[in-house]
Amino acid sequence: MSAKRIPNIIILPPHGHQAMQKKSNKNNSEEKDIAALADMALKHYQEGDLQQAQDDCQRILHIQQRPDAVLILAKIAHEQGEFQEAVERYQQFLRIIPDHEQTHFNLGLMLEELGHTGHAIGYYKKSIAINANNAAVYGRLADACCKLQRWTDAIKAYKRVLALQDDDVDTMIKLGSAYSAVQLFAESLPLYERALAMQPDNALVRRHLGASLQRMGHIKKAIECFEQAIHLRPDYVRRVSTWRAH
Repeated sequence: MSAKRIPNIIILPPHGHQAMQKKSNKNNSEEKDIAALADMALKHYQEGDLQQAQDDCQRILHIQQRPDAVLILAKIAHEQGEFQEAVERYQQFLRIIPDHEQTHFNLGLMLEELGHTGHAIGYYKKSIAINANNAAVYGRLADACCKLQRWTDAIKAYKRVLALQDDDVDTMIKLGSAYSAVQLFAESLPLYERALAMQPDNALVRRHLGASLQRMGHIKKAIECFEQAIHLRPDYVRRVSTWRAH
């Protein structure tokens, strides 16, 4: 009588089993060594020993493509102003972990530093697609759009910043300026007034408010704003005089 077949069970001969076990033990040992080296690389990076951290990471990457080692190398290049190297490392990291919000953002920053603002915008948008609630990324996206005079996109992004953090005076000023760039001066006024309610001694806000009022034909109110700005910041005299001349 034939023996019953037992499904899904493989019985290895003793020698084969021992060989596989040895290989498994070796792999486990190697993984532990690499993990320990990665911990040392991070420690050296945090302590400011960047050269040793780089050496540790290079040793790791000769063995396997660990994303943490790649990211440390990217950050070191970023901090040292080696922007092209940082771009390549961030891209390498994203090939391993594609949906990493912060790395898309950092890659955008590096591309901007290299003058590739349009390309940077694409990475800021990828970061936002992963996390739509990061005000800092929206702010950087808006600033980049302003560089390229993409005012509609900039306005949309700045408004999103204020939806996430409604007390951001700097963004109120930037949004007001973006509105002014497309001749929407009336839209800028409530932003400047809101900013002044929060920071009455902010000379920059008063200067921008004066400029919007001037362009809307409210000359008397504009002059008052300019004079208040000069009182707070005497160095604004030349700039305000130029604006009033127009």
